[in-house]
Amino acid sequence: MKQEVEDLKAEMALEFPGFKIVRKADSELMHFLNLLLFMLSAGTQRTFMTSFTTVIGHTVYTPEGWENRGESSQFVTLRHERVHFRQQRRYTRPLFTLLYLFVLPFGLAYFRTKFEKEAYEESMLVYATRYGSAALREKAYRERMIRNFTSGSYLWMWVIRSSIESWYDKAAAAIEEKLRV
Repeated sequence: MKQEVEDLKAEMALEFPGFKIVRKADSELMHFLNLLLFMLSAGTQRTFMTSFTTVIGHTVYTPEGWENRGESSQFVTLRHERVHFRQQRRYTRPLFTLLYLFVLPFGLAYFRTKFEKEAYEESMLVYATRYGSAALREKAYRERMIRNFTSGSYLWMWVIRSSIESWYDKAAAAIEEKLRV
């Protein structure tokens, strides 16, 4: 499995010149963003440095303990982040950044939600491929995914929980169907 992660990194480096992985702890920018997100989220985002992977340009900033995560977890995360790289290419980096960060940044952040749904669908596909499609129906996994959209984790990118639940259930069903074929 470790080879699978290394192969994915090599693919990403070929597809995205300048691709690199940097520990958040080693980045002054990430420390600044951590403080900013803590303030913007009224103190609810406390795990930016320890739980969340962040992409800026073609750099993947990894949280504390990344090196100790299992290869499967790293693989799922890098596949998710590769989707964001491709979105930047499709929309251009400046437009992607504008849409992701600044167009309705709280509550009904349409573009951030759109971009994250696409990336999380990739995460779900890889997860289901590894652990079986029934894994997508696990309550804890489903709740964690929904909470990413509806909590301070991503600054309440979409506060209409029922629509995120509906999206998740439809995406999970589509992935299950895809894996059945």
